[in-house]
Amino acid sequence: MEKYFKRKLPLESEVTLLVSSTKKKFLEFNVKSLVANPGQRPKISNYDPNDRDEVRRAYLQKGPCQPREHDFSQIYFGTSLRRFNADWFDEFDNWLEYSISKDAAFCLCCYLMKPDGASGDAFLKEDFSNWKKKERLQTHVGNHDSAHNQARRKCEALMKQKQHIEVIFQKHSDQAKRDYRTHLTATIECITFLLRQGLILKENACAFYVHCFAHQLQLALVVVAKKQVEIALLFNLLASLCNIVGASCKRKDMLCESQMQKTIVALQNGDVSSGRGLNKKTTLKRASDTRWGSHYGTILSLISIFSSVVEVFEVIEEDENNPEQRAEACQLLNHIQSFEFVFNLHLMKIILGVTNELSQALQRNDQDIINAMTLVKVSKQQLQSIRDDGWSSLLNEVSLFCDSHNILAPNMNDIFVTQGRSRRKIQKVSNLHHF
Repeated sequence: MEKYFKRKLPLESEVTLLVSSTKKKFLEFNVKSLVANPGQRPKISNYDPNDRDEVRRAYLQKGPCQPREHDFSQIYFGTSLRRFNADWFDEFDNWLEYSISKDAAFCLCCYLMKPDGASGDAFLKEDFSNWKKKERLQTHVGNHDSAHNQARRKCEALMKQKQHIEVIFQKHSDQAKRDYRTHLTATIECITFLLRQGLILKENACAFYVHCFAHQLQLALVVVAKKQVEIALLFNLLASLCNIVGASCKRKDMLCESQMQKTIVALQNGDVSSGRGLNKKTTLKRASDTRWGSHYGTILSLISIFSSVVEVFEVIEEDENNPEQRAEACQLLNHIQSFEFVFNLHLMKIILGVTNELSQALQRNDQDIINAMTLVKVSKQQLQSIRDDGWSSLLNEVSLFCDSHNILAPNMNDIFVTQGRSRRKIQKVSNLHHF
């Protein structure tokens, strides 16, 4: 019918009314009026497009909202009470936020940089409050190209905008741009070549490729160590100890209180020295396969506060209302108060002590492949020396530790008793031969 009738044009007043009704009203930007509580903030899209980067910079300069001294409320998940753990701020310090009013966690990077309507986990959609699923925090971080890491990189680029590649590129002349593009292409080709060289290490012993010396060392140590069943069990037990103590603020307070009382007694008896920087508060450090030296730190912390850890687990075994947790505490006590656990603990302390020094040296920014090869060679010589001549000192150290903590040490000449296997199928060897 449109071809038979001429379309009527809208009046000027109607056009003006339509434009005014569809025009969106934006929030005014004022640094002093920025909402700190992540559960009450307006969306970034509510600000004028010309002000949004300034809003983002202001929030990034203030940092994430982390009320560390707040008494976090407990809620039931099934039959267990759970709550937000302030230690998570240390583990995810540059993005994790907490809203007291909503009792929920938020991600600062994703709030600032995620597009409207983006799909993803609870952080991208709104907030997170499932405190029994702490692993969701790491899941949110994800891999290198995850939504969170993309948002994080955008935040970093925003704070370094004058150094950002796009800004620099716009300032250069056409010839400089062509030169830069040629240089960048050559760099990528070199990196690709080195990556391919790294793939033939097994076939050619002279081919070397190192992406990050210390990170490669950490991953290699963890993989090799866990191939030994006893050491894999050691790391599993260490993780269980950290999880059980770290899951409750009450237990962490018990551990700190017990260690403080022992330190006071030791100072009064003259067993330890006093001074600035000495006898600091120590707690169990959580290990991570990808965190440099974390396993070594966990082992050192457990050795230094071993008796306090035993006391905490004895309290859990006796007073905990949950029978499953009491049983788990009893099982862990039996494991950690065994000679084999203490032996493996001190053995890995010595080995990781050598590799930790190597890791610290490899983390230097000016490290190169030649020095790295030399450092690895020296560390291998140290480990071989420990293997050849370190047995007596290790056994003496383990025996002293067992004596001071009332742990029964076996006679090295007796037959080793294997737990959990048929003894008819196991070759009989002495404890000395086994250890």
